[in-house]
Amino acid sequence: MLANSHHMFLSSKKSILFVCLMVAAIFLNNSKVSAEEKFLDSDWEEYYVSFQQAGPKYLEKDFETGIDAPAANNSIATAADINSLLFFKEDRDDENLSVINVENNIPHILDLLEDRKVFSFEDFPKTGTFLKETEQDLNYFIFRDKLKFSRVRPSTLSDQIEPVIENPAHASYPSGHGAQSYYTALVLSDINPVKRDIYIKAAKEISHRREIAGIHFPTDTAAGYRLAENVYEALMQKQEVKKLFLEAKKEFENKVI
Repeated sequence: MLANSHHMFLSSKKSILFVCLMVAAIFLNNSKVSAEEKFLDSDWEEYYVSFQQAGPKYLEKDFETGIDAPAANNSIATAADINSLLFFKEDRDDENLSVINVENNIPHILDLLEDRKVFSFEDFPKTGTFLKETEQDLNYFIFRDKLKFSRVRPSTLSDQIEPVIENPAHASYPSGHGAQSYYTALVLSDINPVKRDIYIKAAKEISHRREIAGIHFPTDTAAGYRLAENVYEALMQKQEVKKLFLEAKKEFENKVI
């Protein structure tokens, strides 16, 4: 009897969630935002365009990052994204808002990790060199795919999102903070596996706070992680990159971190 009641409760919760998503999808479908509305090329800030113009250093320009196109603006999947962001608004306490603003004003992901005391690149310069040498490729593919998919920011689809910081002047998908922080965490984890959990946790916290801020969909973040994994894997097939990595890894020999 208890098992049946539990099953009915779970089924009821799933039904309620499905109805909520359907209502949100209908709202999006009937809103002024079309299913195909894109982030306009003219709204891109020149600084971000420069990452595409520079091109990658090691990989080919047509390298496939393995991320699929985001769901349509009026889809149930996007409704679920928006529903998640509305729940995340509950996490906008003073502490999170303070960190969000600090992180938004730190221009480089490496500086951001140092600010969080996750890693010291002054103590391990060759690791910093590896990350800075390969970031041109990572950034190229992030912004190439942002331009390719041109996904609008969450607040374009729902006024209820109310971002706590200004929307960046480039498309939403994939998340740049998600890709950059996760890429860095993957590199550091391979160099110093003992602290893998710390690096991954820091990366996920950084990217999730962009969702709390209301400027990224959760699926932007997931795509950023996937892009980071695939770009990192491809880069490590290059002998020049592998050499830089091994030099960085030597810094950790006989050191207590």
